[in-house]
Amino acid sequence: MKQDTAAMRPYIIKDATIKDDYCNYSYEITDGIGFGDTHNVKGSGVIEDDLRKAMGILNVHLAVIDDVFKHSGIEIEDIDRYHAHDLTGLYNVTGIKIKGSKENESVIIIGNKYVSSAGGRIELASPKIPLDSMSSYKWYNELIVAVEDVRHEVELYKEGKYVQTDDDDDDEPVSNSRQMTIGDAIDETLAKSKV
Repeated sequence: MKQDTAAMRPYIIKDATIKDDYCNYSYEITDGIGFGDTHNVKGSGVIEDDLRKAMGILNVHLAVIDDVFKHSGIEIEDIDRYHAHDLTGLYNVTGIKIKGSKENESVIIIGNKYVSSAGGRIELASPKIPLDSMSSYKWYNELIVAVEDVRHEVELYKEGKYVQTDDDDDDEPVSNSRQMTIGDAIDETLAKSKV
């Protein structure tokens, strides 16, 4: 859990969602002007791997909450040993929502699950899970650490830890820098054929 400067920040992350490698999030002002105000932000930079990895740690929690291990007859004694399990690989967490005040926070985990019968993914959202010792969720300690790591990475994203996209021309729509245009693909094919 990374709490190096969290106590100094005048805001707290309330939710975060990764979509197309961008992070959309909301935060609540916790000190100073605008105390209690919530701001929604549509991220403008491509996320870095640290945020993607922090969100990915929650995959195993979504799998456990969805009872996939229970229905498979697998009893988990240490959740940290199941991050790379095949069943965990069916899940992809894309966001979190934090509810309640600091004294009684709970989290909703948002993501999707691969289903072979439809050959695609279905959207999932967990029920609210308390982030304290009163939680009925067995792995609440590990969940608290994972949620705080996601929050920390989103704070860093808010503060500029992302890959800037090409937006030099405001009249042009911003595109994903990893996507090739049809023209790029044709140019690349022509270049390869000349070799």
